[in-house]
Amino acid sequence: MGINVGAIFVQAGRGVDATRVAGDVARYWKSRGAKPDTSSPLDLRPLGVGEKKSKRLGVAIAPAAKGWIGVRDSERYFADYGLAKHLSKVARVCWVVISDATDSAILQVLEKGKVRESIEGSAVDAVLKRLKIPDVNLYFEDLHKKKLPGWRLLGFSPVVAAKYDTGPEPADEGDEDDDEADDGQPPDPKFAAWHERLDKGFMLGDRDWERVLGLDEKYQKDVCRLCRRALEGKEARASVLSCIAGTATEAGDLALFKAVLDRAPDAKMHPIDKPSLMWRLGAYMVFQLFKKQPLPAEWKPSVQKWIKAALPYAKRESDITETVAKVKTLLK
Repeated sequence: MGINVGAIFVQAGRGVDATRVAGDVARYWKSRGAKPDTSSPLDLRPLGVGEKKSKRLGVAIAPAAKGWIGVRDSERYFADYGLAKHLSKVARVCWVVISDATDSAILQVLEKGKVRESIEGSAVDAVLKRLKIPDVNLYFEDLHKKKLPGWRLLGFSPVVAAKYDTGPEPADEGDEDDDEADDGQPPDPKFAAWHERLDKGFMLGDRDWERVLGLDEKYQKDVCRLCRRALEGKEARASVLSCIAGTATEAGDLALFKAVLDRAPDAKMHPIDKPSLMWRLGAYMVFQLFKKQPLPAEWKPSVQKWIKAALPYAKRESDITETVAKVKTLLK
């Protein structure tokens, strides 16, 4: 794919033009507690909101081209999913995030606030061509460098990371085999009973997890698949989340690990169990997952949320203090 970018495209026509879209964008952020900011949006650094280094958000609205009105913001690699759903109430919307850093992409077509089409991976390029989406690889800050006549610039403040919706995570292209296994294919017979239990809304017991995690390495993909299915349900026990994180680390399944990372900070669990889990997640990130590769940009909000949740325990756990400090270096 070759780019790292997020954008929203609104279908023009039937009274929908760039002026209408700009007004809808302003109304959306006003409803989220932000006010117009007259400072130059182009002075904003990319990812300022997500990295909690700024509470200002810049938004650029393009004039219609090939029947689509492009919307990009200063978060650069993302496009606010809540805004996409809001804009889709009056027109067809294409929301897309492409990450060459993790070889992943996701595209959704929304209408009337609902997803009508969802595409991931290498198929995204073909859908962009089919929809005739223009200038996908333009960044918000390209307005600094290129002559882009007719673009409208808006600024809003305060916008905090909790208000900015990065939307569903794209699956890694490298996990394509796992995606196929989840795509309507029956699980290995060894896993059928466990999947059936999860499908009924139950959680797996401790003995179940002992058996799952004790299986031969050749079942690694099936184990990861079962772990993802468990996380889609109510699973939030510290011991289980620790096991799933370990399994994801061994398998190199970043999407599965990130699902644990996103769930752990808000999970309600015994105060003795949670510090151990928080330390373990940090240790996996520092010493195994990102020891030889950079932290993907789209992970930063999740890692910052983990740091915030881990810090209270760091006051009384020296190991967590050390791990938090090392994880912070990943954000630089």
